[in-house]
Parts: sequence; C-alpha cells; structure tokens
Amino acid sequence: MALFDEENRELLETVIPAMQRFLMARERTGGEIRQYLKKRRLCDESRYEAVLAWLAEEGLLNEERFVRRRITWRLEEGYGPLYIRNDLKKCMADREVAAAVLSEISDEEFAEAAAVAVARNERQVLR
Repeated sequence: MALFDEENRELLETVIPAMQRFLMARERTGGEIRQYLKKRRLCDESRYEAVLAWLAEEGLLNEERFVRRRITWRLEEGYGPLYIRNDLKKCMADREVAAAVLSEISDEEFAEAAAVAVARNERQVLR
C-alpha cells in the first residue's frame, strides 16, 4: 500500500503505533479514529483515509464487527433499539452499517433480551 512510501514515513513512525495503542483498549469506529487523529494532531486530515484504509486492511478496523459487538453487548444489558441506535450514534458508527445490522434484529429478539436482563437483575436484587 502507498501508505508507507517515503512521503508517508511520519505515518509509519508515529501514527500507526499510536493507532495500535488506541485500538488495544477496545474496538473503535472510523469516526472515533478520525476524532482521535484530529484531537492528537497525529497527521494531516488529508491522510486520515489512508490511515483508516491501512487499519481496515490489517483487520484493526472493522465497522460491522464493532456494530455487531456493541449491539450484542447492549442487548445483553437489556437495552432496546432506540437506546442502541443512539449509543451507536454517540460512538460515531457508520449509519448505514448500524441500520443494516439493527434491521436484522426482530422485535421479539429485543423483547427476549430485555426479559432476560430483567430476570437477571431481579435475581441479583434477591441475593
């Protein structure tokens, strides 16, 4: 990939190690990575897409994987579709990916997940 030619040496030496550390904590969205790059001034905005492409190519960035994991986690906590949609928006997840994955979950699945979460919380209260 042209990301690591001589002109982009700064990306190889500073940006990529910073991104790898940032991604070690948890899965991130492209929006979160853009925000991190901008806040830390790690590279020029014109290079953001190259960094994102490299991260995706290396398997370090996968928007669908993030969305699926986030939805699964929130479902297990008993949250419904509105909360989850807003949560994904706060995480700056790709809207189309989020909508597509959310559309795969039926109302019955949301209801079942909520019932399981309520039962789990009731058991914890009784302890």
